[in-house]
Amino acid sequence: MTRKKRVVFIAAAALLLAAVALFLLLAAKKPVFTYGGHTGTSASETVSWQQRGSFAPKKITAKDGLGRDLTGAITGDESAAPSAPGDHKIVYRVKNLLGISGRFTLTVHYVDDLAPQFSGPDTIAYTGPEMDLSAAAIGLTASDDVDGDLSAGITYSGQVDAATPGDYPVVYTATDSAGNRATHTVTFTVAAAPAVPTGGSDAGSGGGTGGPITYENGIVEPTSITPTVISDPDSVTAVVNKYRALPDGWEPDDLVSITTNGAGAGYLRAPAAAAWEQMQQAAKEQGLTLIGFSAYRSQATQNRLYFNYRASDVQNAAMYSAYPRRSEHELGLAIDIGYNMTCADDFAESAQGRWLAQNAHRYGFVLRYLPDKVLVTQYAYEPWHYRYVGPDLAAALWQSGQTLEEYFGLQ
Repeated sequence: MTRKKRVVFIAAAALLLAAVALFLLLAAKKPVFTYGGHTGTSASETVSWQQRGSFAPKKITAKDGLGRDLTGAITGDESAAPSAPGDHKIVYRVKNLLGISGRFTLTVHYVDDLAPQFSGPDTIAYTGPEMDLSAAAIGLTASDDVDGDLSAGITYSGQVDAATPGDYPVVYTATDSAGNRATHTVTFTVAAAPAVPTGGSDAGSGGGTGGPITYENGIVEPTSITPTVISDPDSVTAVVNKYRALPDGWEPDDLVSITTNGAGAGYLRAPAAAAWEQMQQAAKEQGLTLIGFSAYRSQATQNRLYFNYRASDVQNAAMYSAYPRRSEHELGLAIDIGYNMTCADDFAESAQGRWLAQNAHRYGFVLRYLPDKVLVTQYAYEPWHYRYVGPDLAAALWQSGQTLEEYFGLQ
């Protein structure tokens, strides 16, 4: 081979080697990704939490160092749904001709912008100043997609004028951990009550020219009775019933706010309030929660409750609701107790009901309306209604099984 040919050969070999080297250099480069017009190894998106199921990433492509399109070979799981707001990463991968892998990370920042949702009443009949307006008391709850149950943190603002009939909006607010806030308005309706009946006279239980009206179930219609107005309403052993009424306008002068384990504020007369707190604590030490959901009621409140009940069911109102001035709740010595905020028919069989049946008398309380004394008390059996009479009388009534009417020889 001539010298010239050798030079040409060497030059050609050098060019070939350079070409191979360049090829290998380009082929060895990691694949390059392009996402939504942005080229690089990562990108980010901010997405509303409510779009978590519908968000679709922008088009993503990839090329190798030789300019070959690798888009069809890209792998990445776009279907994985986030479990909570925050950064959710989607990793895409693809390999070049030499098996060298390229990686692109898409960070999707999900923002919690969903407000809590309320569930509960929109309108409620207002029963009086003693009514608890808290969300728990009226059965209003709030929940959030992220935080779950927010009911315990519900606040409210607004007032109700019990003396003036009308509609009163009370606004309830729930806020989640991201600061999203929701409100719910409940309208409390103060009904125009009938004129408050007076306590009657000292004429005893006679009741009009036609005499008392008795229904088929043996319950006497209270409006057909002229009750005796009691002379000792301040006594803790005072008896009020269908035949015995409180003096018109009388109200306790020693009412004390009581703890009701989440059922809101309530009031009882001082000795009953002290006994209630002791009894509640004793039950708590046994792992039982006693909720007092109705205690003292004013004359106006009882008037409204009774006539609202009577408007829908005259006969049963006589058995389940006390005529104004003839209610033990107006004495400030009665409290309705439950394991929740309702008059539960199965309360007697509950752990709380069984405990009270054996221990309430130790604190001065008695089950007032017994199942086998309906015709004596003139009220249906109420396993939740307890009356404070003091420890001595309570023990005597518990041991004998008598009602107040039977013990004192009263009608």
